[in-house]
Amino acid sequence: MNKKFVSILGILAVSAASLVAETLSDGDLKMRLKASRDGSQYKQGEPAEFLLEVSRSDKPQAGIRFWSSVSKDGINPTLNDCGITDKNGKAVIKAGTLKEPGVLRCSVGVYNPDTKKETQLMAGAAFELDKIRPGLPVPADFAEYWKAQKRMLSEIPMNVDMKEVPCDNKNVELFDIKADTFKGFLTGYYARPKGAKPKSCPAILFPHGAGVRSSNKGGPVAWAAQGYIALDYNAHGIPNGKPKEFYESLAKNELKDYRYVGADNRDNSFFRVLYLRTMRALEFLMDQPEWDGKILIVNGTSQGGGQALAAGGLCDKVTYVAAFVPAMCDHNGIAAKRVCGWPNLLRPDKFGAYDKSVYEASPYFDAANFASMIKGEAFVTTGLRDNVCPPSSVSAAYSNIKSPKTFRIAEEGSHAVPRDFYDEGANRIREHVKKMRSK
Repeated sequence: MNKKFVSILGILAVSAASLVAETLSDGDLKMRLKASRDGSQYKQGEPAEFLLEVSRSDKPQAGIRFWSSVSKDGINPTLNDCGITDKNGKAVIKAGTLKEPGVLRCSVGVYNPDTKKETQLMAGAAFELDKIRPGLPVPADFAEYWKAQKRMLSEIPMNVDMKEVPCDNKNVELFDIKADTFKGFLTGYYARPKGAKPKSCPAILFPHGAGVRSSNKGGPVAWAAQGYIALDYNAHGIPNGKPKEFYESLAKNELKDYRYVGADNRDNSFFRVLYLRTMRALEFLMDQPEWDGKILIVNGTSQGGGQALAAGGLCDKVTYVAAFVPAMCDHNGIAAKRVCGWPNLLRPDKFGAYDKSVYEASPYFDAANFASMIKGEAFVTTGLRDNVCPPSSVSAAYSNIKSPKTFRIAEEGSHAVPRDFYDEGANRIREHVKKMRSK
């Protein structure tokens, strides 16, 4: 390992979970924090304000103590204000502004005099997110590196094993599949309409979010019932349908902290294996006789969203990418003094230093760089309160997409995607299919 370090002081690590939803409670005390402007959208240089509201049994609570801090993307937060709510149970927090694209985060701690506890809330104000660019440019040999990886993968026979499994929908055939891929297997649940004719179906792929678990049956079955061939594959090539204890054991042992495996070397990285597994999943779908040879969709959330962006970049036959709160974006955001997205590969030591080898290897697995090669349409979402996959990291990836695209920002969204965003994504996929079939 290269023991030289990149030292970037003053960057705070992002926590592994989102802080808040719209409203939090402590006992019967309810608290809400949001930007005072509808939509939470600001121009660079405009002053931002946040509104804190505290109530008990729907009655405003005056005299509730609080503190607030403000930061750009979680970097170097500074104590902003200490105060109490007014007679209406409200307090306006003047948070300043940003003179560059990004998210102004306001964190508030509210003290409950009854429980003697403090509840922390967080809200965000967006400053021209569409102008954010990745921390580092795409490596000069990025495309060639991945061309070489795909050539290597093409030399590995798939050796597909398909075992039909029971399905609750009589109009759908469901299979537990296993195929050979680079350093392991592709495993998942594949569904197709019963009696589907050759070249009659669009294809949709579902990559998984972070964690260790079986592939899912529900998504593929639901879409197969609508006339699609569909595959849900797990991130690790592990067997499907095992007891939960099986996956819990893997998560605690063999696959513990899997996301950091080989982070200091592009040829040893877990994400090299993962993205090639994603490519193999696409190859599997394209090999099915029922695929129409025209429409290929990837739909994923978080780690699955990052894979969706990567799939769109790796395979020019992908016609639509739906990436909800995508992870693996802007690994090197620290170069622009921004936080990066999950998995936060650049972890500082106690001196605030980062391993240079990780810094140099991580761009090859950055979803923002794959996004620059997407040829199909794209639908991307983020939440202003998401501190797992921060909106600045997602915006960096979105800005790299050159094909037709749509960006949805959930003002009060955390890492949990609003239901209406998922619904919009599904409707956009259906409209995409109609449009493609009309050509």
